[in-house]
Amino acid sequence: MAQLDTSSASRTAQAGPLAQTTVSCILPVKDMARARRFYEQSLGLVPEGAKPDGKFVYRVGATEIALFPRAEGTKATHTALSFRVDDIAAAVRALEQRGVAFEDYDLPG
Repeated sequence: MAQLDTSSASRTAQAGPLAQTTVSCILPVKDMARARRFYEQSLGLVPEGAKPDGKFVYRVGATEIALFPRAEGTKATHTALSFRVDDIAAAVRALEQRGVAFEDYDLPG
């Protein structure tokens, strides 16, 4: 049975043309002003600005978050954005101080 080589050198050699690119996450929003208040005031993201196609962009590390106006919006039933932080307790405290509310779930395991 063949074994899969998961070493860093192997992954780099096998990487496709998109492996080292910047990723854009496009989020449709009904109310651009309300969405911008949340991302800027609640999450503390620094606005990069509006694009000619109507998107409003934030840069988060190497990722671009683009809010896209859409009259009917969209309802996501999955996680749309996930932020990795070094100290989750400190991040939660800082976000709570900005008015972000968190819900605790008692999940099995």
